[in-house]
Amino acid sequence: MAVHAAAAQAVHAMPQATNNFLIPNGTFFFELLCFLVVLYILGKYIVPRLSAMIEQRQRTIEQQFKDAEAAKERLERAEREYKEALAETRREATRLREEAAAEKASIIDEARQEAQARVQEMLDRAQGQIAAERQQAINALRAEIGELAFDLSEKIVHSSLRDEARQRQLVADFISGVQAGERVERAEAASTGESR
Repeated sequence: MAVHAAAAQAVHAMPQATNNFLIPNGTFFFELLCFLVVLYILGKYIVPRLSAMIEQRQRTIEQQFKDAEAAKERLERAEREYKEALAETRREATRLREEAAAEKASIIDEARQEAQARVQEMLDRAQGQIAAERQQAINALRAEIGELAFDLSEKIVHSSLRDEARQRQLVADFISGVQAGERVERAEAASTGESR
């Protein structure tokens, strides 16, 4: 034990090295200085560049979002304009079809009226022509009847009125002449009725 006590005294007599981490020594100050230099370099050169790059990236992302929103709005506006133009085109096509149908109906009505007018004109002309031919036939019959009457009266004057057989013959000739005129007039009337 005496050795042990001597060793303990020797340990107390030696100067003690400070290995306590709570007490600063030279290494600590050097490490602190290096840390501050690195911190200064990081703060002065690296962090501003990183911050600038991060800010630039954020601005780029924001701009991309804005561009995407603007593109989306342009697309929506273009779709609206397309739909409006399509609807307008459909309305215009419908209007043109309706106008074409109305014009077609108008042209058909015009053609029908023109055809009816031509038919009526042809009928009027034919009726006028028939009326003129009828009047000519009547005038010819009157002239013929007049001649027959003149011939008959001449025969009556030249022959004696007392001869009974002769009187009957004259009356029969007159009646046959009148009947022939009536037949011609009926035939013309019938041909006029058939042409209508």
